[in-house]
Amino acid sequence: MNRKNWISMAIIMGFGILLNVLYFAGVVDDFWSGLGTAFIFVAVLRIIRLVKYKNNSQYREKGDIAANDERNKYIAMKAWAWAGY
Repeated sequence: MNRKNWISMAIIMGFGILLNVLYFAGVVDDFWSGLGTAFIFVAVLRIIRLVKYKNNSQYREKGDIAANDERNKYIAMKAWAWAGY
């Protein structure tokens, strides 16, 4: 598990908390509060996935195989090529 992932999730969660604090202080409007809540939600979900990846060997193996399979890479490159076309 990469330390960079943990740091980036902490930064995203901190930014979300900051936006919510600014909303409750009356500095920003409700759009930014919603965006802050979404940042917090995404960071929590990503942290749950990181913990599951670390603790569950079957989940880790399945994810590693999916990320390194040549067929999946071919499909992804083909989709990227069509999207760029």
